[in-house]
Amino acid sequence: MKEKKDVEQLLTYTCLGFSILEETKDTLVIKDIAEIHESEFENVFRKIFFLTNQIAKNTLECAKTGEISFLIELLSQRKTLHKYTDFCRRIINKHIEIIPSYPTYVFYLIMSIECITQHYRNLCFVLVNKEYNYFTYPDDIDITNSKQKIKLNQKHLVLMEKINFQVYSLATLFYNHSLEEIDNSHHQCLSLIKEMEDEIRKNNNKEYSLILSYWFQIIFNMKELRGTFLGLCLS
Repeated sequence: MKEKKDVEQLLTYTCLGFSILEETKDTLVIKDIAEIHESEFENVFRKIFFLTNQIAKNTLECAKTGEISFLIELLSQRKTLHKYTDFCRRIINKHIEIIPSYPTYVFYLIMSIECITQHYRNLCFVLVNKEYNYFTYPDDIDITNSKQKIKLNQKHLVLMEKINFQVYSLATLFYNHSLEEIDNSHHQCLSLIKEMEDEIRKNNNKEYSLILSYWFQIIFNMKELRGTFLGLCLS
């Protein structure tokens, strides 16, 4: 039945540890077959930062080379990342005493990372001239015949490297709780937003406008995390 296929696809994409255990004509029984231990949270949470960095790097390589393999790897990484973010959310929701002083901040950070990696994915689809649906999970679509449509110049690649550098700092900002580094990152994000606004004003290319919009959203998400990191400092 179609519903079963949809459920299986969802479980593949998210819900780490859940599986269909029983099936009748009209029902599916889904159970959590993985035991959740407090000791697993930290390792899984650190992998979220690692995968986010890898997604950013693969997007940059896709922009530099036009190779579809980087998009394929990115889509695989996003599936894994969503399993990990879902796992961490479920631990928080079950009130396991793993992060008692700041669960709300971690929850918001997880949501922001999912948004940031989605913008990277959509950016890659634009680069290889492949249609996508922003509001669904199109990571299983056929991209074998895709090819690069937009070639970024050196100035634009440098701008993307600056954006990635801010994303790479997520783990440092979370674990170090340094007010100086938080303020420095915030000011750099504001500077990048100004730089992209200038690019948007003088740009008249439709596809590049899409790319600029995704860059802008990535940095805007980073800027908005300032309150989260400041809250962590006070926790």
